[in-house]
Amino acid sequence: MRHPRILLLCPTLDGAGVERRVYLMFNRLYKQWDNIKIGLLRERGEFLTQISKTQRLYVKPGLLSKIVFYPIQNNNDLHNMMLAIGQTRRLVNHFQPQLIVTFTLEASVPLYFARLFGAGKSAIWVISEDSNTAIASKNEFESAIANRLLQAFIGHVYRKADFITTVSTSVQQSINSIYRIPLQRTNVIVNPVDFQSIQSMASQQRPVSFTYIVAVGRLAKVKQFDLLITAFSRLTAATSIHLVILGEGNQRQNLEQLVTELNLEDRVHLPGFTENPWVYMKYAKMLVLSSETEGFGNVLIEAMATGCPVISTNCGGPSDIIEHGKNGLIVEATQQTITDAMQQILDHPKLAATLTKQAHIDVQRFNLVHCTSEFNALLQQLLNNRTTINPGLIS
Repeated sequence: MRHPRILLLCPTLDGAGVERRVYLMFNRLYKQWDNIKIGLLRERGEFLTQISKTQRLYVKPGLLSKIVFYPIQNNNDLHNMMLAIGQTRRLVNHFQPQLIVTFTLEASVPLYFARLFGAGKSAIWVISEDSNTAIASKNEFESAIANRLLQAFIGHVYRKADFITTVSTSVQQSINSIYRIPLQRTNVIVNPVDFQSIQSMASQQRPVSFTYIVAVGRLAKVKQFDLLITAFSRLTAATSIHLVILGEGNQRQNLEQLVTELNLEDRVHLPGFTENPWVYMKYAKMLVLSSETEGFGNVLIEAMATGCPVISTNCGGPSDIIEHGKNGLIVEATQQTITDAMQQILDHPKLAATLTKQAHIDVQRFNLVHCTSEFNALLQQLLNNRTTINPGLIS
């Protein structure tokens, strides 16, 4: 007997935390379900090779959509979103899934509109909330009214889903308090980490010869790498240490300009996306996550697994990972507190060793097998109990 058709809908397979989570889970889930596919809105990304082409679904935007939305092509986000509505409708109508999981707002909003046109209306809809959208949407625009309208719209979309799984308790609490989603329609399934793969990749040759601090993530405003670079510039008696920021994004030019203004061209490096960030973590003095808001914080667990001390701003998800002073440091997002934390790790090697020893123990609960099993159990439960689900409980 064939399993129900399950669709995991993701905008791309770009090299970021959400996409890594998708392909890691998918490659284990398809061993349990013989009719599960990944749907993509743009067939691109560094992780595209991690998924067999036979397991991917993609439909190009229709010619009519391209013509209609041509005038807004310079607004990349809006243009992609409008094209995605038609793509999602066609993709869902083609595959006819019994259950759909959407990853990121960029996939959830098009599905919401596609369902208004009847596509996937009878399917169970699960939103995988991998970032703290409820918090981030508060400051998306300069206008407070625009932010409130955006938040109200996203809340309406999320309330139409049958279930929401979040990557941390802070995200779950935001969903509950801001979007008014009952806790019984949510749960927490943390991001999976493939420790075996990380250890293998981290065992490769040291990537650079100098001593350095590492950060990993999209070069986006929410990551606050400008704050990290400025905090790094204030380290005392540390002219021999470097900062390596791995990732790519639309803030590259601004960050490069800041590096020049601070005369740090020889000590701050932006090499772009790398398929092996873990070897950088292994040999780093520490990893720093400087985000304004973070749904979870994959890089923290990955760094812990390589034996790298970690520092994070107090930005949501990392509180589920780090116990301050025990397996890492959590600080407020200011230049001085980040500088002080980095200086503390550099000046006290015994503290760094204590943190990494406990971190190695604590990260085991994030293993790939356990997290994927929880996600698999959720899918099975929803499919078994589909007659009891009340879609759009709150409107």
